[in-house]
Amino acid sequence: MRLAGLRTTVLFMTLIAWSMVSIWPAELGITDVVDGIAFLGNWIPPETSGVMVSVRASLITMATAFLGASFGLAIGLPCSLVASLKLRLSPFPVVTALRASFVVFRSLPEIVVALIFLVVFGPGAFAAMLAMTLHNTGVFAKLLSDRVDEASNGTFEALVSIGASRTTAAAFGILPEIWPTVVAQYFYRLEVGVRASIALGLIGAGGIGQQLINHFKTFQYREVTTDVIVIMLLIGSVDFLSVRMQRKYVQQ
Repeated sequence: MRLAGLRTTVLFMTLIAWSMVSIWPAELGITDVVDGIAFLGNWIPPETSGVMVSVRASLITMATAFLGASFGLAIGLPCSLVASLKLRLSPFPVVTALRASFVVFRSLPEIVVALIFLVVFGPGAFAAMLAMTLHNTGVFAKLLSDRVDEASNGTFEALVSIGASRTTAAAFGILPEIWPTVVAQYFYRLEVGVRASIALGLIGAGGIGQQLINHFKTFQYREVTTDVIVIMLLIGSVDFLSVRMQRKYVQQ
């Protein structure tokens, strides 16, 4: 047992060493570090005159994440019931096709999908929202269909036995049991969506991310600092809301 643990530790440390060597800059000296520290001096103090512009941009980012998570759940939740192997709401080929589509939606990077939508719809947050909706649909459908298959089906079978349709039985016999998972996953995807929306803004998909990259490209570093502070406050607020809502609706 100890020998196996030692081998695992050695392998792990070897992978860390190899990874560090792979990504280490070709040229890095003390002068580069000093220049980097001096460069940060251009970022202080933050520019306060554009705070409201950053706040408005952050609200666009929040709206993008909110719509992406909400539309993803609205599509993914019904799909998760239809794709359940336990409920048998649709023929097996349909279930198989749905589950395969979930894999495709989840595997496509949001940034790649957003780039495609940016070409179709033009720059702005709409393309980011569509990309996030597509990705979240796959995530919600996969996670919740697995949760449905794990749920107890006593109430579901009882409703079916007294004449309820399988769809009605699923709505009243399964959804109440998995609802805490639905809420928890929704707020988790909302948190992830805010960060993803910021990253998509860097490629022209609107919001605070696009404003940040525009300020950086035009050497307005004090404005960049303001954007970063607003981003931190936005993410902190979303995290706080997520914790509060999960305590209220999940941890009961």
